[in-house]
Amino acid sequence: QRPPSAGALEEGDRVLDYRELNLRANRVAWALRERGLGPDDFVAICLPRGIVAAVAVLGVFKSGAAHLPVDPRQPRPRITEILAGGGVKAVIAEEDELPLAPPGVAALEIGRLQEESSREDDPPERALAQHPAYLISTSGSTGKPKSAIVSQGALSGLVEALRLRLPELQPSSSLLQVANFGFDVFLEDLCRALLFGGRL
Repeated sequence: QRPPSAGALEEGDRVLDYRELNLRANRVAWALRERGLGPDDFVAICLPRGIVAAVAVLGVFKSGAAHLPVDPRQPRPRITEILAGGGVKAVIAEEDELPLAPPGVAALEIGRLQEESSREDDPPERALAQHPAYLISTSGSTGKPKSAIVSQGALSGLVEALRLRLPELQPSSSLLQVANFGFDVFLEDLCRALLFGGRL
């Protein structure tokens, strides 16, 4: 609301301002809520790193659900293993990746999902500190994917630490996003830019 016309996300020659980013994320959030998804539900996001992935992450947060980021460039068997063990209720992906959704799990194409709900208003908050914010899949020492849950409270603690320790994060900040989408540093990059009014 403070900088609605300021650039929030930049990818190549595309720039999405804060107003449009919020509206797109709200549409995703309402589409998920209308499917009954919310706190304690996990939604996998299997998208290339970029604007669309950021919109999906923010939409899942706004729905109250938690997300599991999956890099679609990983080998298919590993993606299948991550999704099978993640306890997800839905998979958000581009058309080509939708068949990766396990049986019984909703496969949601990101373009259609952004158009599914007519609502663009901010959804009321539903997630509390103890609810999961996201699930990260790591290989650990075995080479088999293992999942670690990060709570909403822990994520809020990270944001507060960034605010206290990095006073240089301001609306004028432009940050380069370099981390793999399946790695939680992607989310830290998102927070360091967008939650301080900067551009990623």
